[in-house]
Amino acid sequence: MSCVGDVVERGPAQAASPDQPCVRNVIQTLGTFRVVINGMEITRWQAGRGQLLFQYLLTHQGHRVAKHVLIDAIWGDSRAKSPDIALKVAICTLRRVLAQAYAGNQPRVSIKSYGSSYALDLGGITVDVEEFERMASAAAKLEVAAKSAAATRLNQAAVTLYAGPYLPSCSTNWAAIRRERVKDRMLGALSQLAAEAKRNGDRLAVFELHQKMLEVDPCREESYRELMLWHAAERQPLRVQNWYHACAEQLRTRLGLDPGSQTKRLLYDAISGCFTSSYDCDSS
Repeated sequence: MSCVGDVVERGPAQAASPDQPCVRNVIQTLGTFRVVINGMEITRWQAGRGQLLFQYLLTHQGHRVAKHVLIDAIWGDSRAKSPDIALKVAICTLRRVLAQAYAGNQPRVSIKSYGSSYALDLGGITVDVEEFERMASAAAKLEVAAKSAAATRLNQAAVTLYAGPYLPSCSTNWAAIRRERVKDRMLGALSQLAAEAKRNGDRLAVFELHQKMLEVDPCREESYRELMLWHAAERQPLRVQNWYHACAEQLRTRLGLDPGSQTKRLLYDAISGCFTSSYDCDSS
């Protein structure tokens, strides 16, 4: 089966200045989806759901995926009469995309066939989400081992790497599952950093980290309480009230819920003047 069409274009990866060397290989999945191979950015994936297939194999990188699983994941909602042929076309197109990026040389990134299954071989290229999860997971283990300083360093690196949700424009269930897992790891990293900052008395860092948590999860009620506490300590009841209303709006709009009793009590204490600096937002 022949493959047709130009599928690789010169992109931003080749527009580097003399002081900034060209990035040869980039596979970005956090915040956006971008693939640069051998200095060439892939911007056109052609027909046949080739990009979606690449993203699925990337999500399951390191595993062999059976043909019927791929067909169900990529064409399960399609009315295509011949999904087997559609899969072959997509595989063929992907291989042509990758081969063109290497300009006739043996591709390092390739689609491998294993009988009735396929796997993506990245040839040693690191994917941002894999590196992020590796650091976040290692930091969590260090925290359990009471090595908070080492955990903090790793979490800081992980948070810096996190550029946004995993494959944000991909609306499939399998992408959403991975997206939630990555989000949970990000929240875990931020929580550890916030707890460490609180122990060290770095109130500004606590404030900024909980704001960042709300960017990741707008329904995280614990972070709203921490921000309310922060302003209560500054004797700013109006700001406390503003954060409460922001919390209530997000919870009602997204989840159909009201703030919990703990959050309501904190609001009452702050605006009635009952708040003290020793207030514990985790108290019952």
